Amino acid sequence: MEGIVRANNPALRDVSAQCLAEFVKWSHKQSRKDPVSLNLKSILLRIFSLCKHPSAFKRLGGCLAWNSIYREVREDAEAVDTWSLEILTHLVCALDLAQADDPALGTHEQTQAAIHHLERIIRVKKESFWKKSSHRRIPSELGDGTLDDLLLWLLKQCGRPKHLVRHACMELLTSLAPHAQGCNSVGDFVKKCIKKNNLKMVVDIVEGGGEAALGIKQHCCPTSDTHTPLTCKDVNIFFEALLAALDCYSWLLGQGILPAVQLLSYEHVQLFAAASYFIEHMALVSVSDYLKIHQRNNTEQSLVTPSEDEVTTKLKCTVVVRYLDFVKVLLQDGVSAASFLYQHSLWSPSFYELVIMCVLDPANVGFDIKDTEVVKHLPSRLHDILSVMYAKVSQDVAQVFVHHLEEKLQNSKYNIMQLLPPSLLEATHITHRSKHIVEGIEVLQKSGWLTRCSMLSHTLGGDLAKWVCESVFVRRASILTAVSPNPSYLQFLSAVLQLAVALHSQVTQELLRWTTNSETVIGITGQNIEKGAHILNTLGSNIIPHLLVACDLTLATCVQLIKDGRFLPAMVFSSALLNSLIRNPELRKRHSLHVIQAFLYHWPTFSAESSKSSMHQESVLGLLSSLFLVDQGDTLRKHCSDPGHNIVVFYKELVSDAKVELQLKIKALKLLPFFFTMSPHTATCISEALETMSLNNFPLKSTEFAAGSARDREYHQALSEILIALELSMSSVLLQFTIKLFCREEKHRYEDSLVESLEKYIKRQVCSRQLETLKLVYSMITDVSCVKQQLRYNIVEKVLGPLLQQTSLPPTISFLVEVISSVMAGASLPLPGRSDEQHKVLVTKIASFTILQIMYSKLPRERIFAPGSEVNSAYRPTDQSGKELTKEVFRCASKVAKGELRHDQTHAEFRRLCACAAYNTLIAALACVQNDLKFYTGFLFSSNPTKGEAIWECLVDCDKTHEFDVEVNFNPDSRKRFVAVRRKLREAAQEEGVEAGTVQYIASHYLHDSSLREDLSQFDFSNSVVLAMSQKEDSKDKYSSSMTGERGELMSVHLDHSDYNGHEVMANLTAVIHYMTDTGILVLHKGDSTPTVSDVPVWMMHLQQKIESAETPRNVKLFLLRLMMNTSKVFAPYAAHFVKPILSCLVNGTLGDKINYFLCDLMVMLLGWGSKAMPQDSIMGRNMVARVLRFLCINTPHYRADVFKYNLDVVRSVVEGWKSVLTVPYTEIYSLLEVKDGGKREVEAGLQLLGIVLANSIAPYSMDSLTEKTRCEESLVKLLGAKTANVYGVAAEVLGLVLKFLMAQETSKGDTSLEDKVVNKIMKHSYQQQNQAITCIYNIHQHYPQIISRFINKLLNLLPKLYGLQRTRILKCLVSHASTMEDVFTHLKEQNLIEFLSRKVEDTQLVSLELVNASMHRLSAEQLLYFMPSVVAFTYHTAPKCREIMYDILFWVYDNYSDYSNEEERQLQLLAQGILLQAVREDDAALRHTVLNFWLQGSKNLSLPQRLLHILRKMYSPDSEDSFLHIAIYTLLEATSHSADYHRDIFNQPLTLCKFREMKVSTAWRARHASMIPLFSESQGRSESSLSSLLTLTQGSTTSEESSTLGNIQATQANVFSVTQQPGATFDWVTESTFDTTLADMEYEATHAPVHGSTTGLLFSVQPSGKNSGRYKRSGIGNTRMQPPDETDHADSASTTQSRLVRRRFVKNQDREKQSIYFAKLEERRIKLRDTLEQERRSRREAQVTMYRQYRVGELPDIQIPHRALIAPLQALAQRDRKVARLLFEVLAQGVVDSVKNIMSYGDEESWLEQLHDSLNSILTDSYMCYPEVMRTVLHLMISNDVSVNPETLTSACLGSQLEALGILVLERQVLISQREERRVEPPAAKKARTDPYIYTPDTALWLSVAELYKNLDMWDVVRGIIQGKLGSIKGATRAALEAESKNNPVQAFLHYRTALNTHWEEDPEPAGSYMGRVVYIMCWDAWSVV
Repeated sequence: MEGIVRANNPALRDVSAQCLAEFVKWSHKQSRKDPVSLNLKSILLRIFSLCKHPSAFKRLGGCLAWNSIYREVREDAEAVDTWSLEILTHLVCALDLAQADDPALGTHEQTQAAIHHLERIIRVKKESFWKKSSHRRIPSELGDGTLDDLLLWLLKQCGRPKHLVRHACMELLTSLAPHAQGCNSVGDFVKKCIKKNNLKMVVDIVEGGGEAALGIKQHCCPTSDTHTPLTCKDVNIFFEALLAALDCYSWLLGQGILPAVQLLSYEHVQLFAAASYFIEHMALVSVSDYLKIHQRNNTEQSLVTPSEDEVTTKLKCTVVVRYLDFVKVLLQDGVSAASFLYQHSLWSPSFYELVIMCVLDPANVGFDIKDTEVVKHLPSRLHDILSVMYAKVSQDVAQVFVHHLEEKLQNSKYNIMQLLPPSLLEATHITHRSKHIVEGIEVLQKSGWLTRCSMLSHTLGGDLAKWVCESVFVRRASILTAVSPNPSYLQFLSAVLQLAVALHSQVTQELLRWTTNSETVIGITGQNIEKGAHILNTLGSNIIPHLLVACDLTLATCVQLIKDGRFLPAMVFSSALLNSLIRNPELRKRHSLHVIQAFLYHWPTFSAESSKSSMHQESVLGLLSSLFLVDQGDTLRKHCSDPGHNIVVFYKELVSDAKVELQLKIKALKLLPFFFTMSPHTATCISEALETMSLNNFPLKSTEFAAGSARDREYHQALSEILIALELSMSSVLLQFTIKLFCREEKHRYEDSLVESLEKYIKRQVCSRQLETLKLVYSMITDVSCVKQQLRYNIVEKVLGPLLQQTSLPPTISFLVEVISSVMAGASLPLPGRSDEQHKVLVTKIASFTILQIMYSKLPRERIFAPGSEVNSAYRPTDQSGKELTKEVFRCASKVAKGELRHDQTHAEFRRLCACAAYNTLIAALACVQNDLKFYTGFLFSSNPTKGEAIWECLVDCDKTHEFDVEVNFNPDSRKRFVAVRRKLREAAQEEGVEAGTVQYIASHYLHDSSLREDLSQFDFSNSVVLAMSQKEDSKDKYSSSMTGERGELMSVHLDHSDYNGHEVMANLTAVIHYMTDTGILVLHKGDSTPTVSDVPVWMMHLQQKIESAETPRNVKLFLLRLMMNTSKVFAPYAAHFVKPILSCLVNGTLGDKINYFLCDLMVMLLGWGSKAMPQDSIMGRNMVARVLRFLCINTPHYRADVFKYNLDVVRSVVEGWKSVLTVPYTEIYSLLEVKDGGKREVEAGLQLLGIVLANSIAPYSMDSLTEKTRCEESLVKLLGAKTANVYGVAAEVLGLVLKFLMAQETSKGDTSLEDKVVNKIMKHSYQQQNQAITCIYNIHQHYPQIISRFINKLLNLLPKLYGLQRTRILKCLVSHASTMEDVFTHLKEQNLIEFLSRKVEDTQLVSLELVNASMHRLSAEQLLYFMPSVVAFTYHTAPKCREIMYDILFWVYDNYSDYSNEEERQLQLLAQGILLQAVREDDAALRHTVLNFWLQGSKNLSLPQRLLHILRKMYSPDSEDSFLHIAIYTLLEATSHSADYHRDIFNQPLTLCKFREMKVSTAWRARHASMIPLFSESQGRSESSLSSLLTLTQGSTTSEESSTLGNIQATQANVFSVTQQPGATFDWVTESTFDTTLADMEYEATHAPVHGSTTGLLFSVQPSGKNSGRYKRSGIGNTRMQPPDETDHADSASTTQSRLVRRRFVKNQDREKQSIYFAKLEERRIKLRDTLEQERRSRREAQVTMYRQYRVGELPDIQIPHRALIAPLQALAQRDRKVARLLFEVLAQGVVDSVKNIMSYGDEESWLEQLHDSLNSILTDSYMCYPEVMRTVLHLMISNDVSVNPETLTSACLGSQLEALGILVLERQVLISQREERRVEPPAAKKARTDPYIYTPDTALWLSVAELYKNLDMWDVVRGIIQGKLGSIKGATRAALEAESKNNPVQAFLHYRTALNTHWEEDPEPAGSYMGRVVYIMCWDAWSVV
């Protein structure tokens, strides 16, 4: 309730209202026994209090509260009956108070809404208010509290002066009165009241002014107290009273509640007297003038402020308008009512003057003409009253009014022609007075009064129109020039024009002459233009609506212009007319019919003119387009139903004319939807014209034009327009033309557009039209007159199939019932002997099988294969089983699919297509009606060769030659195909718990640890496409729905567009295999064991035998292999039985003689099967693997870099996966190394292959072959002298791997021959090729660091001479040798390492830090101190990696020099401590946690008291004082995590028995704007769907499990913490999880170029694939220890038999220009990415919310939470809020102090407390920053523990931190303690000794410190009291100085202090005075110097 009345926080008010509603709902649930909830009573009483509050925001809050809870209240009948009347009275009171509120606050709207809600409640619950109720709370003014009493009270409120209350009560009375007993309307209720009382009651209500008695009954005219002058307040009271009376009388009379004769005949009615006084004395004079007149005789005159004048004038104008409404009501009520106006002399000259002035000059009356409401509504209200007066007043009154009107119009002030400026350019602005006169005259004209004025000239309308048209021209130097008027004048010109037309009907002809005027003038741009054209352009929007009224005359004028040879002006004029109709719906509705009829009448003229030129044709075509857009009543369609109509003829000739360009015809094609929706004859006529156009303008083949050329684009655009017309018109005639157009060639370039349009076409049709469409297409196929069989086949494939697939189920069944007999007849037709007849029969059979396939795919089983099947009955009416049709289909389709047609090669391709169609029919039929695996095996996979059966040879074209290459010529995208599996079956399988299979590829990972992550093609998506994702992704993405409808819905499958994936049966065959696994027809082998031959399904064995057979054609093997790749998941359990045949295909040349994409896809599948597809460890198996590897190695080289890298990745995957059965082809590898000048990078390939071998710990040669060893070593050493870096660099790295391998071999230890050869070779090149030598040394040392010892001296000599990359490489070499380098400090100092550290080159700095880190263990403290300043300079370095190494160095320094023994070690320790303490505020989260954990390690084994001392001593540094509280809290609270109660619940039992459920919280930081309002109950569950949609939009990467279990609350969090702890990662005890830095690593790698250039020349990762060398991933200080020492990393050592190889495609003829500028764009992209990631990082940091506990929701709060649920969030809050951190540390530290006495002995306690006091004093002494929060904490601890402190130290700290008050409290408490001790032991009085004036006692120092602190607080009285009372007497000069200082006069104080110090006093001053004088003298000197 506090939030709902908050003044400046509307969001808080809204949220509070929602929470209040939830609270009331919860209260209602909990108080079912109590009919009226106490909570509800409390809330309503608060609302009542708020409604009467004077504050607007309080009342607003009260109304908001009611509006939020009324839904709950209205459902409780008892609450409604109890509270409704009281709520209503308080809301009416609130509305009365809201009268004075600013409308912008919203109190008006909210209060009225609250009353409206209550009115609905009372209206619905009316029966309960008909009678009395004992428990109803009744306000005193409502009598018995019945509905009648309420209505009577509302009637009494209708006379209140406040209009808001008055109108609200009128509305309530009107709404509720019909629901009272015995009343049908409010009139009945009022009449019933009059019967009980009399008419006096009504008059008293209307004129009484309510409870305040402020009506016209008491205030018939403005009156005031006799002693005071008349004021605006008195006038306002009269105006409000008169307004209330007029408003109420108008309501009673206007609504027919009471007759005027009855009501106004009452003798005590004061309305007419008050109204007459107002009209005669007040209406026409200003408020100030009226007050002057009535204050003339009064000596005291009150002033009228502008605001008072404005308010009173506005109220007066409101009275004027309401009085006019009252007059209108009386006139409309009849003659008897109007007679009251005559009786009371209201038809007076003043009234006439008032009406005329309101019309012509409302500003003179007092109306605010700047108010939009006045401008908008006043003219219409005046028009209404004048119209009523014109019709109702008597002739005498009319004559008098006309007389007054003529007199006013004759006045020059209201002569409109004199008011208009001669030229708009000469007028600076149009006055408001002129505008209102124009509007007023127009109102008089419309109402009819102006026609009675004889003095007006008949030519006024023409003069006004002439002025408007001439206003856009100006004569300059006798030359007429066109001008553009100011846009602000256009509205005025429109008003003048409107008036001109209203004055005279002939003005339209004048405007027409002006707009068609051909006189030439100078245009705005200096060119000659016609007058009419300029008028039309400038004033067309204002003139054309008037011309449309006379459209016949206007069109006749246009036609005359055409006949006169002015075609273009006529077309411009016509287009302007039509465009106005198009843009303005009102004009179109009013004039479109007449305009179209006029154009139709004159169309022959336009049509005849169009034949002159293409420009004329285009203009007339545009005119016709506009006519169709304007036509609303189908006028054009009705007239054009005759093909001989002029418009149809014009359009037909335009489309069919060969001379017309195609571009113009494309514009004409946009009108096709209009013409094809006319009569069938017209559609046929236009279709013939399209046929002619296709012959004249379209190519015979779509590929005739070059793709992308101008003609091809025009052709495509024309086809698009035709297809759009097909979708819009739904014309069957146009459908026939479109089908013939697209199907006349086998492969149309734009046939995909046809398929999309047909899908939209059929879906938009109703069922009956769908059936007609199917019949039409089928008739085109069965047309015997069609001799083009290719056309028939194309219609089947491209049209009939897609249409049947997209058609709804009912029309599909109806179509099948009609055609099933002919379809089955066509399917069983025998082949005739003639070739042309065979062709025809084959197409017929294909069409029949296609229809049957879709029938079984769409229709459910019971509609085909069950009794009562409509389709089966249509085929065999006598069949009762419903299975005859299916049996016949199986028979016919099986015969064709298994080779019935293969024995003759005539039309071989169509025979194959027919077999494919039959095979697809078998698949669809089996999936529909059978669930037994043997049927699938028998029909789909098995054949009997002895009977001449062959399945695959019939389906696959065995004669076609397939050549595969690694580079493909097709676009490697995926294509959607509909398959013969229905969605309902798959969903049923999912409901039964069977895992839904999908059409998917090999499980693989995208280049995670592969060297291909550096591949260029990963950024160039036109270069390569990843065609395989994980199985989980496939399961979600492969299948998609093709339509929504009944359960006969087809599925679609996406296959990549390559080789046999486009085969006619591949998609269906792939889908049916997965369907068998999904539905349980095929049960796959489970477990890791290898299945036996008997366990392999029979159909798989058929496929295996077919692949193994030497007689099987190559294309059949390729087809079956592609099928296996598409269904690899199904074949995976039986992979061991397919490895041998697949490898046989790899080595026998079936897949080609080189590496190609098909072979790579097959390898991906084999390797993806993992250990299941491991070749046998036998001679045959090893031999086969060796042949495969030899083949791959030979064909690895390639001229393209991306292809070359992919080939290497294939080899690497083979070596890693099959290493146990591998035989390395060393000879082939060495041969590649020895190639000279190879064009395919053979040498590089040999080196990379040898590197792959070595990386997998395989020997580089046969260990028992000396020849191979010599050949290998000589080749590698020789390549060190190569000319290109990509050869000698890789060769050096491979040599490093060889040396590393040899060093690990026992037999090769001590053999340094190869090392000597390498050293000699490098030394030889170092003199001439220095950079090459350094590169070789660097690459070798990466794997064999021992090589550095052979070159150390040379490297040290070269280091000062090198720059850039080479210097960095030498430094890296020194890093690896630092642990064994002698005299390392001397070398580092001589090489000027400090300079390297200070250079602003990140890579050099990073390596230099690594060098210091590697060598610091061998440096002394003094030597290390030499480098430390340069190291700690990286504290604010931008690179996190540099700061990480710096922290590693400081960790080691702090740990090793904590127990320092000399000054150097102490300096090192302090330096490391200071930097590490500052690092607590590190920006990088992972580094920050690493540092925190480092500090945490030092206190883990300490008890809690010792930990507190450790924090105060070791973790405080003056340099890092601002971060002290954060690290202190982190360390102190960490001790709680070791307690047994940390995870124990605070309360074991809930508040009451209540069900709780876990609240699922989404941690997507992008969804940070989702609602997080804590609610009382589960009522917000309905919002989960909206929150889920928000998460889906903002968190695309969220897994499906998370998305499906969303709860009520959405939180935002960057995914920083992983679920489990990772070895070597940073652990956070607060979240009890590992800090995952993967995101940070990815951002760093994405936004930073490689630090050391290319760190390796190998294109593969030498490290194990499971390792990650990202940041912070190493073990060490600050990292968790989660595994025992003897435990291995199972994550890394796990089996990696599943390959990470991916399937890729490389397209030929790539754009080489893109590759040439790739690297330039890469850096630009990196810069943009860096900016983007930085913005996201900033947003993520701001929006990050870490979940520290789990939440549960229920009806009551969940109190069963563990202690950690409070500790962890509290710690996190303390890290972000300094005040919370201070308070928390104070509480914790004091708690530790209080617990010491319970855990320590007395002596230990005293010692510990002494150490605590010393630590706190040390902080005060050492602090120079005086950080307020830290100082406040220390001072609070001192106060709580009575710590003694040095007063001067305390004063300095308190002044620096501005904590003077706390300092005073500490010192005063210290005084009290000392006094208590003195009383305890009182020493004997001693003789007062003589004191030295410059020596003072500790007590004196304490009081001086207190005085100094009070002085800084400007409390001078206390200062003087301390000095006089505690410090003894002071001299007068000192006292004067203090007085001057208290008055803020430092100069005077300085002079007094100087005098006091320089004066030789007879008696020595007191010590305090002397000391204070010296100190303050210095302070005043500083202040004076500043002044």
